[in-house]
Amino acid sequence: MVALNLVDRSISKIFLIDDNPIIREGYEDAIEDLGVETQEITVVSSLNELYGVASANDGFICDFHLNNALYSPVNGDVIVAGLYQRKIPAVLCSRDAETAHSVRRFRHSIPSILSPRELSSESVLSAFAACINEFSGKYSRERRPWETLVRFEELVFDGGDSARVFIIVPGWDSKALIEIEISRADISFYEEIVGALRSEENYRCKAFVNLDAVGMQELYVKDWVSI
Repeated sequence: MVALNLVDRSISKIFLIDDNPIIREGYEDAIEDLGVETQEITVVSSLNELYGVASANDGFICDFHLNNALYSPVNGDVIVAGLYQRKIPAVLCSRDAETAHSVRRFRHSIPSILSPRELSSESVLSAFAACINEFSGKYSRERRPWETLVRFEELVFDGGDSARVFIIVPGWDSKALIEIEISRADISFYEEIVGALRSEENYRCKAFVNLDAVGMQELYVKDWVSI
């Protein structure tokens, strides 16, 4: 087996995560000509265990919808974001992940989402390279975060410790309603936001957003700031 030299890193193994073994084999076939060692993850017993086997010389391809609760305790967006935060390159593979509200919450830690049709040796290498560049603060124009105003417009679903809301980011598009999931764990003033929306009032704050995103599917919002 060979090692892949990407940016300032060598990738010697690619882990494949999907609750369907046939799809895991499909991932392996899609990147076969890379010649790098692959390993199927047959079960994700816990995130700590999964992250414990990963090293800086590994990469991951992970499905979004891990529907079998016996296979994984969480979906792939959580797994990929956790790997990114540990500076391990990963790509999320899904047909519909970009329309899922939860993905936007983690999108700043998911540089690349590929459909099964897009999955190839070239696209995986590009996705891994994007991750590695971001680990050292080198963002593409479309991914670079900027502090900007965010206006909360409507409460869609109130789950107590998390909520689904509509926001507007005027610096990106002053008319586009963006649906996003927010969490008490991510925002210190979460209760102020939800309280205002429960009273059918708008709420303004700041956050870091990739304002040069070319489409809503690429947009992320992170690091909320009270004003």
